Order: sequence, then C-alpha cells, then structure tokens
Amino acid sequence: MTTFICFEPADAPTLDLYGYYKTATYTNQTATGFTAVVDANTRIDLTGSDLAYQSGFPISGTTTSATVFKNGSAAYAMSGFAITMEQAAIYMSQSPVTVNKSVFAGADTIVGSAFNDVLDAWGGDDTLTGGAGNDTVLGSEGRDTAVFSGNRSDYTISSHVGANGQIEFTVVDANAARDGTDTLRGVEVAKFADGSFDLTVAPQASSFGHVATTVSSAGGQVYALYEGLLGRAPDAGGLEYWADRFDHGTSARDLGQLLLSSPEGQTRTGGLSSGDFVNQLYQTTLGRPADGGGLAYWTDQIDNHGAQRIDVANSFVFSAEHVSSLQSAFDAGVFVADKQAADVARLYYTMLSRAPDAGGLQYWANQLDQGGSISDLAKAFLGTPENVSKYGGMQNGDYVDALYVNALGRPADTDGKGYWTDLLNHGTSRADLAVLLSDSAESHSVHLNQIELGWHLA
Repeated sequence: MTTFICFEPADAPTLDLYGYYKTATYTNQTATGFTAVVDANTRIDLTGSDLAYQSGFPISGTTTSATVFKNGSAAYAMSGFAITMEQAAIYMSQSPVTVNKSVFAGADTIVGSAFNDVLDAWGGDDTLTGGAGNDTVLGSEGRDTAVFSGNRSDYTISSHVGANGQIEFTVVDANAARDGTDTLRGVEVAKFADGSFDLTVAPQASSFGHVATTVSSAGGQVYALYEGLLGRAPDAGGLEYWADRFDHGTSARDLGQLLLSSPEGQTRTGGLSSGDFVNQLYQTTLGRPADGGGLAYWTDQIDNHGAQRIDVANSFVFSAEHVSSLQSAFDAGVFVADKQAADVARLYYTMLSRAPDAGGLQYWANQLDQGGSISDLAKAFLGTPENVSKYGGMQNGDYVDALYVNALGRPADTDGKGYWTDLLNHGTSRADLAVLLSDSAESHSVHLNQIELGWHLA
C-alpha cells in the first residue's frame, strides 16, 4: 500500500520518479537512503534498505519512500511502496504510467495539497483526500473512496452524466475554505466524518429520468431560468418538479415570474430600480456590466413603454449569449429526474422498505403518466404478498412506526404516532398514510440520494 501526499498543486500520482534518475546526480549515499539531485530546483530524498552503489549510481537494494523537494520545499511525499533498484533501472526506459501502475497497484492512500489538485487512483481499493482547494478525484479499478473532513450535512452532492456517459458527482462544502468544490469520477464511496455515502450507480439513470443537452427541452429551460434569474443551477428537486410542470402547461414566463417573486429572487432584485434591475440581469446572465446603450434601452422599455420585468428578464435568459455560456453544462449533460418515477420510487421505500425494481418502476410510472394516481398505487401495494408479509400482521401503532422509519428515516414522534394511530383506528386507510408520508418534504430530502441523485434499483 502506497501513501502519496501532496504539498503543492498536483496532478497526482502522475509522477515519473524514476525518469528523474536519468539526469540526476546522487549524494548522501548510505545503505538506507540517498538523494537524487535532478536540477538546481528539484531533488528527491529516498529511503530504503540494503542500498548499494557503483560509480556513484544506486544499483541494488530497495526503496520504500521518496520525498520530492522543489525550490527547497517539499512538493510530494510517497511511502509504503517497495521498488528494487533493478526495477528502477527498467522504469528509466519506460513511461510514468508503468511506474504508477506498479507503485499504485494496491490499496493506496493519496492526499492532495491545499490547492487545486487532480488525484488519480491507479488500481486497488484506494482512499483519496483532496483537502482544501477545488479538486478532481478520479477513480479506477477497485472500490475507491473520496474522503471529506466534515459531516454529510455540511455538503451538497449533485450529479450529472458526463459527455462520455460516465456519472460525475460534484461535492460542495458549505465551508468553502475547508474542502472546496470537488469533482468525482469513477469513485464509489464518499466518506464523511459521520458516515459514508454510496456513490455506486449503474447505467440505470434512464429509469429515473433523462439527460437534457439543449436549452430547448423542458429541463433545459428550467436550468437556464435558474441560472439567469437566481445565479445558480437548480437543485435536483426543483429541476424535477418544474420540468414536470412545463410538461403540464407551465410556461417559461410563469416560472420566471415565480423565481423573481420568490424570497431568493426578491433578495437579488426586489428593491432595485429599473436601471439596477437591468444591470443585475447583465451581470447574472452575461457576466458583465451593462453597456451604456443597452442599459438605456432596456430601462426605457420598462419605465416608459410598459415592458414587464419578467419579459425583459426572459429576453436575457434565453439570449444567444447566455445560452452559449451554459453550453458546457449541456454538453456534459444535465440530468432531469422524472417526477412520476421519483414518486413511485419513494412509495417503494415507504411501503416495501426497498428500492424499486426496474420493471415495477417503469410500469407504475407509466400508470401515473397515463392518469393514474399515487393513491391507486398505494392501495395496490397494500395487497401485494410482499407488503402483507412485512406489515399485514402489525397493529396500527407499530405500522405507523414502521412507515416513519421507511419514509423519513426516523421513528415517529409521540404526537405524530398518536395522531396517525387514532386516524387508522377510526377508518383512515393505511394507503393514505403511506402517500402522505411518502410525498412529504422530509421524505423527499431523505431519499434524494437514492432517487434523484442515486438512481438505485433493487
């Protein structure tokens, strides 16, 4: 197991240690270590065992750690490997990749610097810690883990399908100075101070939604409106909900007005004069201050020609310049969860305590798309052998407890349990309780990482 620690910005562990030897001179030669002076600015201190030299060159023995110094300061440190000098001689004539695959073939630990790093896992079950800065963490063979120093609740995790079809995760620390914003590719686990989060997703995302690649789609319009009016990408739940509303008649103007009127929108533009409002639009959508002519024109349209702020705002949001600035996001792919599939999946978790199977998810989501109700689905679930086996013999109070745990991830509070147990005792259907808990805001939050961001299937 190799440990690789960075002290300066790094593309790690892409490091041709032994390639340096071709031009290095060697000093401080002992049986347990030596120094390779690469040039006036770079040296490598190596330690090992049974090292021997001939004509000033290390020819035998084993190296087990190396620290690279640049301009007198440690840049990288590696330990825990074992490379004989005979192997090193072979590596001198080969590429850095060969060295990396040999050194990092096991379960390795790779630690980034306080800057923006690229950390590569080469094989085995690796543990990668980006630390401060905005890092890119690349998994490979094995089950790789990205480590973060805070609790799970301190981070926002979002995901999308990259241009190559690979799922990418963005992990944003609320404390930006601590872990920054990291991009994860091919990483199976995100480990936080209070537990781990499974990032494993199969190519089953299509069961839960679709990827928007243009602004002309419903999801694309929602994405552009959030970016243009609120200055941020939509959260997964908001994107899911509003894309569905677009499919059922909501217009870009409707959503734009709602965003401008929201507390978040009012904080940004609510108290602004017409001129300041226009300048804010230039900054948010086009990334620059308004030019004099543009500012005068749009301010005059609002103040003297009856133009509504929402119509002016949407002119900016869907301008060629703003749409072009979003193209990199659409090229990578913006995943838009299907609301019907998400509703069905939450009911699976609530009533059956498991992820949906692909066939069941597709069938019931289609039923909702064709006018069926989630209540009908809940009633159907009540009669399934699986549900009857798990919950059919429970008393109402125990059933309330079970559904709270399934839907909300916690036991029922005393008042809630008493309230729902009484209603069930007086004729309320268990299906109605399941629907209410499943569709609650708390349930949406609890299951976000398994549904909208995780796409888990049984």
